[in-house]
Amino acid sequence: MLKETAKEYFRQFSNKNLNALKSLFSENVNLQDWSTKAHGKTEVLSVNRKLFQSVKNINIVPIELFEDKNTIVAEIEIVINGGDNIKVVDIIGFDSKRKIKFIRAYKGWTWL
Repeated sequence: MLKETAKEYFRQFSNKNLNALKSLFSENVNLQDWSTKAHGKTEVLSVNRKLFQSVKNINIVPIELFEDKNTIVAEIEIVINGGDNIKVVDIIGFDSKRKIKFIRAYKGWTWL
């Protein structure tokens, strides 16, 4: 199931494990969030590296995961340096080999 792959992505991102992330990404992975656009595995990993270097720790807490065909929609909370919380919705698309081909992150959803 793609949900397990998405959970692994969140675990490895939280661990700042660039090698593991590299193995999860397709060669032509695209990343777009509220401040960044990156195309290709090398560029996306570079963006990740810069983020990881800018924070002491980062933890992604999945709230809900929804799966449809080759796409996961994930409500997540990102906890930075043990205090700053960002609520985010990630849309993660996968290719036929179950590699991540795109990540679109949207910041700012709120609890009801």
